[in-house]
Amino acid sequence: MFDCRWHLEAKSSIIVGSLNGYRAIDNHIKKLIGKSVKNISFVGRIPEMLVQLNGNRWVLSFTSYKAEDWGIIFHDKGSIGRKRGRVVYVNR
Repeated sequence: MFDCRWHLEAKSSIIVGSLNGYRAIDNHIKKLIGKSVKNISFVGRIPEMLVQLNGNRWVLSFTSYKAEDWGIIFHDKGSIGRKRGRVVYVNR
């Protein structure tokens, strides 16, 4: 679960993003089922998360509000997020 704005990228285009309608998001998210996470990196001076999936797909978090932070909550292993400009990991 991404708790922020995000978009799904191909090599040179945005496929779908958090501001699209639920139907478009659902259609594209279903196509990600079974893909593996190849890499997670943090980009930018105010870190955003870039998740690389196999099949030339990337998910990029982004925030557009001063107070907005992001986070990914994992199914069983805690969460990674940005809190007050720093990347943090919380183990559950």
